Formats: sequence, structure tokens, C-alpha cells
Amino acid sequence: MEYRNNKTYKLNNYLNRIDKQIYNRINVEENIKKLEKLLGQPYKIMQIKMILFRAYLEDGRIEEALNLKKNIYDITKDPQELFDIVKLYLNIGDLELAKKYIDDCPFSNEKISAEAFYYKRIGEYDKAIELYGNLRHTGLENEMYIELSNVYLLMGDVKSASRCYQKLLNTNLKYEALVRLIGIALTENDSNVENLFNRFNIDTHAHRGDLVHIKRCLSYYKYIKGELTKNNIEGYLEKQLFNYSKEEAIKHIIARHQRKGNLYRFNQEINLYDVYDYCKEHLDILVLHDKSDKYLVKMPYDIGYLMNYKTDLLEVVTIGNTDKILTIYPIARKGVYNYDKLIERNLGGAKIYEKK
Repeated sequence: MEYRNNKTYKLNNYLNRIDKQIYNRINVEENIKKLEKLLGQPYKIMQIKMILFRAYLEDGRIEEALNLKKNIYDITKDPQELFDIVKLYLNIGDLELAKKYIDDCPFSNEKISAEAFYYKRIGEYDKAIELYGNLRHTGLENEMYIELSNVYLLMGDVKSASRCYQKLLNTNLKYEALVRLIGIALTENDSNVENLFNRFNIDTHAHRGDLVHIKRCLSYYKYIKGELTKNNIEGYLEKQLFNYSKEEAIKHIIARHQRKGNLYRFNQEINLYDVYDYCKEHLDILVLHDKSDKYLVKMPYDIGYLMNYKTDLLEVVTIGNTDKILTIYPIARKGVYNYDKLIERNLGGAKIYEKK
């Protein structure tokens, strides 16, 4: 027993190191091979599969990730795994399989959440709101408010979205809610934004995506307040705030694209200068309206790949409330977003900035 405990302890430390490397996009392909070899031994199998699942996603191997996630769900019957499977199918644009997987699964609150998420993605917002309403007073209520807020934002109802986020400020999702509220406040020029920033403790907030966004918002806010000077600039964003350069933006897009490896990539033959110019003229849809600086742009041709699936959609990050592009990357397979409905809603007021 002592030998087994010692071996398990060493394996656990080994897995934690691999997991941390994958989180930081280090040696992903090499670590996948290590994890696949570990599947043949009897210890920590479920932990290995979960880490391997994340590694497959990071490496763009979506089919293998899906098969592994379905295997985990078959073993655990954990409804949360169902939600992950549905989101994966939606992300690759396979709406029919996403709905079939929902319909074939037994009733649970997670099933309701997955179905509501599905209707949100296809633009059936009223149906999504109705379904999310069934999750009040359940264990998923907090997560429901986040998703319900996103639906309201897609509908352009900022006040209802803000009320939902406010309900989460004393919960375990307070930081995620603050990120959204800060984005709304910056977009709406709300004087309460400083108080919201003061409530956000960057040092204790772990979610990588939100952290990147909040730091970007904070730098932009300090800049417009005059608290950021040329003497204390640290990185790419700050340099672009003071002396914007299209050339530097293109270099950053190329470097970011190279770092991402197989997760997403542009077609080799595209001209990024042409893509940049097209995006600059088509910043019509502000993503979820919970950010002041990220847009969804539909290209007139296939632009690249997300997880090996062709896509004609791009996310474009700008300096807040301007059309000065910071980065561009492919997202979501064609058909995932109901683009026509988003245009119909005219989110963001169809260019909320003044062109300079």
C-alpha cells in the first residue's frame, strides 16, 4: 500500500506539471504523447483523460477531443460533460449533432442549460430565455445568470444584462460578472467604471481569458484618464495606445498566430494587409456587447481554420471604442453564429466609435 501511495503521489505531481505546461501552451504535442502512453496504466486514469482532452483542444485535434469527452461522459454520466460535448459540436458548426446529443440524453438541469445554450447560438433568444428561467433556484442558478445576461446582450438589452450580472457580485462568479460590467461601463461611458475596477482583484482572479481582457480594459481606462504615460508603458497594447502603427499590428497578428499552433490558423495564401483593411471597414457587430473592444467580422471567403475546421469568421480586437485594430484571429466554423440575426439586431450601434 505504501508503494502504491508513493507511486500515485509521484504520478500526480507529474500530471500537474504536464497540465501546467499545456495551460501555458508548452510542449503540447510532446505532452500528448506522454499522456497517451499513461492511458495503459491503472492509476489516475480519469485525471489523465481530462488533461489529455484539454491538450487535444489546444492542439486543434477536435475529433479526438470529442471522442475522449464522450468516453468520459459514458463512464461518469456527469451532466457537465454533456454540456462540454454540446459546446464542442456547436463550436465546429455541427448544429444537428449538438441538438441530437441533447435530445438523446436523460433529463437534468445540465440538459436544460445545454439546450438553452443551443438556442442562444442559433439566435432563438426567446426560447433560450424561457429555458434558462427553469434553472432558477437550482445548483446552476449562478451560471444561468451569466448565460442569460449574454442572451440579453445579444438582444441589445444592456439594462437587463447588467441586472443579471449585479445578482452575481456576492457569489463565486463575482469576478466574471465584474469583467462583464466593466466592459459595459466602458462602452456606455458609465462613471461607475472606476468603482468596478476597484472591486476587481487581479491577483486572485485565475481565468486566463478574463484576465487578459481586464488588463486590456484597465490599461485603456488609465490611458483615457491620463494615468498612463509614455514613461510607464510595458507592452504591445500600451505602445499602440500612444503611437498606433498598422505595421506593428500586423507583426503582432503574425506572432500570435504562430504561437497558437494548430488551435487556429489563417490560410497560407491570404494577405493580412487586405484582411486588416476589410476588418477595419466591417466592425459592425460588437461581440456580446460586454466588451468595448472586440468585434465579429464575417469574411466574404474562407479565411482559415479553427481546430482544423474551415471558417469565414474572425474576431477582431481593437483599442477600446476605436477602429484601431490590435489583433485578429479565426473563430467558429461557418454556420455557428446566426450572423444575419446579429446584423438585424445592429449590436453596438453599427460602429460605436468615431473614425480617426
